[in-house]
Amino acid sequence: MKRPPLPGAPGVDDTTPLVPMSGSAAHGGDLLLVAGEGFFSTYELGDRELVIGRGEDCDVRIEHKALSRRHAVLRVGPPATVQDLGSTNGTRIGGAVHKGGEPVALAAADSFHVGPFSFVLVARAPREEHSLSGRDVLRVVDPTPKGVPALVRDIAASAVSVLILGETGVGKEVLAETLHELSGRVGELTRINCAALSETLLESELFGHEKGAFTGAAAQKIGLLEAADGGTVFLDEVGELPLSIQAKLLRAVEHREVLRIGSTRPI
Repeated sequence: MKRPPLPGAPGVDDTTPLVPMSGSAAHGGDLLLVAGEGFFSTYELGDRELVIGRGEDCDVRIEHKALSRRHAVLRVGPPATVQDLGSTNGTRIGGAVHKGGEPVALAAADSFHVGPFSFVLVARAPREEHSLSGRDVLRVVDPTPKGVPALVRDIAASAVSVLILGETGVGKEVLAETLHELSGRVGELTRINCAALSETLLESELFGHEKGAFTGAAAQKIGLLEAADGGTVFLDEVGELPLSIQAKLLRAVEHREVLRIGSTRPI
């Protein structure tokens, strides 16, 4: 039986099916950043909706076989929502893959995923602001030289979380080192390559555990995040972590607190 074309997409769909991957959730902002497989671009949100896909009429057009011609639509809120338009591979929101159906409200992690591409919603600070404060602010930094001097100095003096986007080799870790050096923090810069952590001990390595929390936990252990208190943490390859660990890591970054395995009280 011939499958009908996707909603809004003429002809037969030729999207290449993919194996579902982990995702995360998001909420509204005024700038959309798209990154993946060497592609990076930004889009103004305003009050309009953005159609995402391969089609020439799409607002966010990405030529990749993982995307359908009209894949999904992002609508600015509050709350911001994403609606999959019946795509072949679906849209990953909050750890679930959605194919068609009603719009899904975004919450918590500021991102959703289509194939190998991440879509990040951020609230952009006004140009005239020179001081940054508050731990719920996300700043996105271009690691190439043109994006460094003034902005990095402003960010380094604050307590904001920073998302550094860029292809391999552009200097993301160097930029993290620069941020730390300019911050004046007394602690060290802790580099955590999430892909290199032991798969069976991931949660314990990152968050630590209490004595007796599981078989073999003979003593309390302080995790990498807790040990980095007073300094700066550079997290690399976060996308390689299981979804459940990503969610817990996101909470630690957002709230600046760690919950050890076996504990009921955040630190």
